[in-house]
Amino acid sequence: MDAAGTPKRAGAEAWADAPPRPVGARYVVAPDRLLAGHGVRVDGEGRIAALEPVEDDGAGGGADFVAPGLIDLQVNGFAGEDLHACDEGGFARICRALPAHGVTGFLPTLISAPAPALLDRLALLAGWLGERRDAATPLGVHLEGPFLAPARRGAHPAEGLARPDPVLLDELCAAAGPALRLLTLAPELPGALDLVEAATARGVVVALGHSEADAATVRAAVARGARLVTHCGNAMPPITAREPGLAGAALVEPALRVAVIADGVHVAPEFLRLAHAAKGAGLVLTSDAISGAGLGDGRHLLGGREVHVAGGVARDPDGRLAGSTTGLFAATAGFAAAVACSPVQAFLAAASGPADLLGTDDRGALSPGRRADLLRLRAGACGWALVAVHRGGRILTLA
Repeated sequence: MDAAGTPKRAGAEAWADAPPRPVGARYVVAPDRLLAGHGVRVDGEGRIAALEPVEDDGAGGGADFVAPGLIDLQVNGFAGEDLHACDEGGFARICRALPAHGVTGFLPTLISAPAPALLDRLALLAGWLGERRDAATPLGVHLEGPFLAPARRGAHPAEGLARPDPVLLDELCAAAGPALRLLTLAPELPGALDLVEAATARGVVVALGHSEADAATVRAAVARGARLVTHCGNAMPPITAREPGLAGAALVEPALRVAVIADGVHVAPEFLRLAHAAKGAGLVLTSDAISGAGLGDGRHLLGGREVHVAGGVARDPDGRLAGSTTGLFAATAGFAAAVACSPVQAFLAAASGPADLLGTDDRGALSPGRRADLLRLRAGACGWALVAVHRGGRILTLA
């Protein structure tokens, strides 16, 4: 990765087996519209050369849409591996498992933990980042905590929380280096607004979450640089007529994007429609996936602690929601159905919106010059089905 945390461009030799003809379908999900009868032409470096008309010669492989690969800003684990407990091989398994759920780029996410353990794990993750030819690309690290409100900690361990401390922030940034891309904190805590400004000055995107902030505090955090709300509607007070709180303020604050977990559990369909109507292009979809994602019910881990999954819903021993077991592709399809939006709007929320938030301009949209991380989809009565995933223009064998 370069100093800004952007993955280095692969050499042409890495993509010599890119497809020789455009990847086509009935529709290509361009950044601003659906293009009928088009394909994505890929150059020798695995970049998008052009979106161009193609004849229907079967090149689409039965796909109705070609869309950009998804970018997930919040992945705590996947396929039996927890990011607080896995070794490098387990991390590689997470990266290999994600494309089967439409994800071609993601932020591995660490929740709150005591400072020594968090610093060690952050340094490990930073050392594991980099391009993986047959897997999703880790684009940096999302640190969700430890500067969170105790009353809104959710499944975060109480012993892992910390008061906003510029010295600890410096240590976290030093452990991660440029790999730290996103930091979630509660802005109402004493000293938190100073951390918002300090982290922003380092190039870290600051998100607000696990918080009891009122609207005035949200505005103050935005003025200091905050740009996102983590899983809006969860781990924060409800919206009321006289105190909109973090969720209500975020929905009307133009400078804030809001992330939602569209797994059918964390928020109601009506909340998805409200968020979509209020934010439009400022809405971001995340999975908040845990180690049990992609697996069945049973005992799994979040942050190194045991959680129980029943009926696909993960809860900690106290009954609190503990992340999600739904991958981002299923969540994106569910979101599109719930709000009755176009594929263009859905993939804006799950691909180009997250890329833009991170300042990552080499992927996340089907535009010339960006990486050809592509999804081929089939539409049906039960929603979208994933036909194939292309990374850098090369089709992957899905784990």
